[in-house]
Amino acid sequence: MYEAFRLQDMGILKKWFLESRWTLQYYVYLLFALLQDWTGISYKIFANILAAASVVGICVETRRLLREELGIDEEYALLAVLVILVFPPWATLLSSVLAFHISCVWAFLLAVRFRATYPILAIPLFVYSLSLNSIFSFAVGYALFCWIMMVERACFKRVTGRVFVFCFVLLTAFVLYRHFFPPYGVYAGYNHFTPRISAFLNYWGIAVGTLGIGYFLFGRKLDVASRTLLFRRVAACLVLLFFAGLAYWAVGKPVKVEGTNSFTPRHAYLTAIPMAMLLATMMQYGVKQLGRKISYGIIGAVLLLSFFYQFAAYQQKYAQLYYENALIATLKTTPPPAPGFVYIASERKETPKYLRDIAAASNWHFLAAYGKKVWGAAACTDGHNCDLPSSYRDGTLKYAVDRGLVSVSDLRVTRMNYSVENFDPFGNPLYYGYYFLRDYERLHPKLESVSVSMF
Repeated sequence: MYEAFRLQDMGILKKWFLESRWTLQYYVYLLFALLQDWTGISYKIFANILAAASVVGICVETRRLLREELGIDEEYALLAVLVILVFPPWATLLSSVLAFHISCVWAFLLAVRFRATYPILAIPLFVYSLSLNSIFSFAVGYALFCWIMMVERACFKRVTGRVFVFCFVLLTAFVLYRHFFPPYGVYAGYNHFTPRISAFLNYWGIAVGTLGIGYFLFGRKLDVASRTLLFRRVAACLVLLFFAGLAYWAVGKPVKVEGTNSFTPRHAYLTAIPMAMLLATMMQYGVKQLGRKISYGIIGAVLLLSFFYQFAAYQQKYAQLYYENALIATLKTTPPPAPGFVYIASERKETPKYLRDIAAASNWHFLAAYGKKVWGAAACTDGHNCDLPSSYRDGTLKYAVDRGLVSVSDLRVTRMNYSVENFDPFGNPLYYGYYFLRDYERLHPKLESVSVSMF
């Protein structure tokens, strides 16, 4: 992403997004590039605005679903909004790439809102949302959510038939789309079917536990009609939660809301909606059966824990950005190495975990510092054990050669030692201020070219 905008070469984005089949995202970010040219405002600002608007939009639409489709009181619908606002995975939205992903979730909820009143608006919004392929699954979940809440003996055939046709058409469209338009190039074979069985088992454990809690704490004291409504509401939310995770579990990926040192929690974006709805539903019954103090004490603990994880995630992400920008600033004051392959050696304990795992991220550090691509760069976080870069032959080196960053016939290798002082890779609240003030000298960063060799 940075490479395309830094070099003003949208062909880089086109290749990336088209090969991965994020076709619509390419055009959205092309619009950001035009806006950047016209206004002089960084594309990142426009991406951040889209991400923030999407989160707020998800809050608004979730409240509407609770009020209009589940019949939850306003007080508890607003609690669901708070649950969404402190949802830990939003920290991953610091990556401008993911702004489009979260906008797809909002677009789907808007399509749901306008499906009956303004279908001419709902249809393009729904098509837009399907760029996030997990929406295919989530839409099926929403159809079943509606079926659970609407179906009655008198209209069983009609409602069931409509839901079945919608789900069948949607799943058929997905199968045809994946068959005729699969990812290709470097993304060939991406997201193939490898079910994560443990995730399915964990979900069913949670679902059965939730239904059990609903019955023993609330359901036994209700009349038949009220008990039926309770279980409709809880079951509808649980079904929606299942289909929020299904697409990722089917391809072997985890869906977890906590993850301070990676971008994996992005898989959990869709789960924010049913989780918030389920908590709001349980709160409505909890206040009546357990009392306001106990119920608000429980939801307060949930909100506090969620806020803690979100804060920790943001803190570690900003530690990573602060570290990277300090490295880039130090590179700018260092004579550029000879063209070829470069690896930066640092101590593992001083390096943010995300940068330890993705060595190829070093390529954009050199691009940001020197404004050109003549190196294949990597990071080695084993300190003194970084003498031989052979571990990168199959990984980062191949990445660099495939993209024309280095020449196979002239593989010169430069090692650069990078060190910082008093850096906490898990983050520090002061790093927010240091990052925005560009105060990198507090880390006392040092960078030294120590060897040049040939493969």
